[in-house]
Amino acid sequence: MFAPRVEVQDGGDALLAEFWDCHRLDPKPVQELGRLLDAHLARGGAPVLLVDLAGVGFAGSAALGGFLGMRKRGVQVIFYQVEPAVREVFVIARLDAFFQFAVDRAEARARIRRSSPHLVVGPGDPAEQGLTTRTEGAASDTPPPLRRPRRPLG
Repeated sequence: MFAPRVEVQDGGDALLAEFWDCHRLDPKPVQELGRLLDAHLARGGAPVLLVDLAGVGFAGSAALGGFLGMRKRGVQVIFYQVEPAVREVFVIARLDAFFQFAVDRAEARARIRRSSPHLVVGPGDPAEQGLTTRTEGAASDTPPPLRRPRRPLG
């Protein structure tokens, strides 16, 4: 079995993070992400974190608490490719109003607000209703996707 880990990439206007082999998102890779984020910020990186949760089927409260700590440090955190069961954990823990959620990376990038990284997007915000500024067929400034081979769990 593979050890859960996080991989990051500097996307210019945001730090991009993917969790690997993390069907259950435990605190250890989230803590590692926190350390990588701190290094990114120390280098003058943008206080924006885009988190790909593809493949994560469950997130415990300790892991979510790690993301809340990042948010409290003024980092805008946007999750995308979030499984419904994981999103429900955010809702039940009443943490969903502290974060933004997007369908995919393109939509997450469209939500970046450089002038207001402290902005809290809640359920009434148009962005939460699935509106996007992405235009089909338009050239994209997004970097190529991070390497993401799927490995069998267990």
